[in-house]
Amino acid sequence: MDELDRSQQETELQLANTLALREQQRAALAAIPPADNCTECGEPIPLARQALCPGCQHCVACAQRLEQLTQRKQL
Repeated sequence: MDELDRSQQETELQLANTLALREQQRAALAAIPPADNCTECGEPIPLARQALCPGCQHCVACAQRLEQLTQRKQL
């Protein structure tokens, strides 16, 4: 087995590990019951958002605002 084959095997292993981790994360998030109302503002979270974002706790507006605050803190 040459260097290229070992490199390809390592890449495939890393990809498989990444995919497995993502699946575990999805399963963990799906186990968290979504909030019916945003934990920040109390407004209802649309069912479509709950379906697309398992375990979500915030409406879109609050999630965006919290993301912006987090990004500012990292700067």
